[in-house]
Amino acid sequence: MTETRMAEPKGQLATVQALRFAAAFLVVIYHARIFASDFAPAGRAWVSPEVIATLATIGRSGVPIFFVISGIIMLHVSYHSFAQPGASGRFALNRVVRIYPLYWITLAAWLAVSPDSWSAFPRTFSELSAMILLWPGEADRIVSVAWTLAFEVYFYAVFAVALVFPRKVGLAFVAVVLMGGVVLGKVFDWTPATLSGEAAYGAELSLFLAGMIIGLVARRLQGQRERWNLAARSACLLAGVIWLLATPWLRDAGLPAVVAYGPAAIILVAGAVFSDVTGWTSRVSRQFSALGDSSFSLYLSHIPVMILAKPTLVALAGSLGFGPLGLMLLFSGLAVVCGHLVYLVAERPIQRWVRARLTRTNA
Repeated sequence: MTETRMAEPKGQLATVQALRFAAAFLVVIYHARIFASDFAPAGRAWVSPEVIATLATIGRSGVPIFFVISGIIMLHVSYHSFAQPGASGRFALNRVVRIYPLYWITLAAWLAVSPDSWSAFPRTFSELSAMILLWPGEADRIVSVAWTLAFEVYFYAVFAVALVFPRKVGLAFVAVVLMGGVVLGKVFDWTPATLSGEAAYGAELSLFLAGMIIGLVARRLQGQRERWNLAARSACLLAGVIWLLATPWLRDAGLPAVVAYGPAAIILVAGAVFSDVTGWTSRVSRQFSALGDSSFSLYLSHIPVMILAKPTLVALAGSLGFGPLGLMLLFSGLAVVCGHLVYLVAERPIQRWVRARLTRTNA
C-alpha cells in the first residue's frame, strides 16, 4: 500500500510556519522587556510594570514551541527516509548547513556590537571548539540564546543515527535516547541539564519527542471526518492560548519552566498541525508563514539588533512620549524587520550557495 503523505498547503505547513514566527516573536518580546527595563519616561506610564512583566513571562514560551515544532518537522521531512541509503548523511549535512553558518555570523556580530562579550571569549582551544560547534555547556558562552541550539544539535544527531534503521526501530531509538537524556540529567546532573538557568534537568528533550508524537497522530487523522478535525484543531488552539496566558501564574507557583510552558507549546502546535494536515489554513497563517521562514534569523539576530539600536530607540521613544511598552514594541518591530532582512541577504543565500556547491561536488 502506498503511504499517505502529510498534506501541505502550497508545499509547506503554513500554520506551523506561522506559529514558528509567533514563537520567535515571543522570545523577542521577552528580551525587548529587558532592554526597555531601565527606560523611565517623563510622562505617565499607561501600562503598569506588572502587566509588562506578565507579557515578558509569556514570551518565554517561545522556546518550548520551537522544540515541539522541530520534532514535527524532522519527522515530516524524513518520514520516508528511514533505512534509505545515504539518508542519515544527507540529513546531518542539511542540518549542519541550516544551523552553523548563521550561528557563526551571529557570533561574529555579537562580538562586534558588544565589547563586553569578549570577557567571555574562550581561553583554550577546546573551549573555543566547543563554543563554535555548539557543544552543551559552551554554546551560550557569548551568544546567550544559543543554549537552545545545543539541544537542537543533540536532537539532530540522535535523529541522524535513527535514520539508519527501519522507521519503527528508528523512532523507538529516538524516544529511548531522548528520554534517557532526561533521566541522565535528573540522576547524574548531565551537562545539557545546565545549559540555562531554566533547563529542568534536560527535560526540554521531551518536547522534541512530543512533537514527533503529534506528527504521527496527525498522519492518523488524515481521512477522518472534517467535523472531527475542526473540533480537534479548535479545541487545541483555544486550550493552548488559555494555558499560555496562565503561564505567569504557573511560574509564580514555582513550577519548572518546562512544566509551566511545555503543555501550552504542545497543545498549540498540535492545533496548528491538525489545521495543516486537513488542508485548512487561515488567511493569517498564510500571510505569516513567510515570516516563519525567517524565524531562525530573527531568533539569532534580535539581540545584536537591540544592542545597536538601543540609544536611538530610547531617544525616539522619549521624543514620542512612549512608555516602556511602546519602547518594547519599537524594539520588537525593528527586530522583525532586521531578522527578515538577515534571512533574505544572509541565511537563504548562504544555504543555497553551500547546497549548490555540495550538489556539484557529489555530481
